[in-house]
Amino acid sequence: MEAALETLRHGGRIVICGAASQYGKGSDRQGPANYQRMSFGQLTMRGFDVSANEDLRPDFEATVSRWLRAGKVRSLHTLHTGFDQIPGAFASLLSGGSKGRVIVDCDN
Repeated sequence: MEAALETLRHGGRIVICGAASQYGKGSDRQGPANYQRMSFGQLTMRGFDVSANEDLRPDFEATVSRWLRAGKVRSLHTLHTGFDQIPGAFASLLSGGSKGRVIVDCDN
C-alpha cells in the first residue's frame, strides 16, 4: 500500500477489497505509514464487496462463464495438497506468501 500511495498521480484512485494480511490481528492492525499522501495528493480510496452489486450477479456470471470456457480467464492460485497442509496454507494466506486464492486439496 505504501508503494502504491507513492506512485499514484495527483487525484489518483485506489480500490480496496479485503485485507487478509490484517485479519485476526485485533488492535495490532497496521496501515500505511504514509497515509498523509492521500491528502496531499488528493487521492481517493474506496472499499467494496460483492453485496453492493448483487443485482448484477446474473449478468456477471453469464459473462464470466463465457470467458472461462473460452480460456480468457485463468485462476491464479496457490495449491496445497493434503489435510495436514491446512495450517501452513492459512499462515501463507495471512502473511502474503501465496499468489491469488489459497486452495487446499484434502482429497489426496
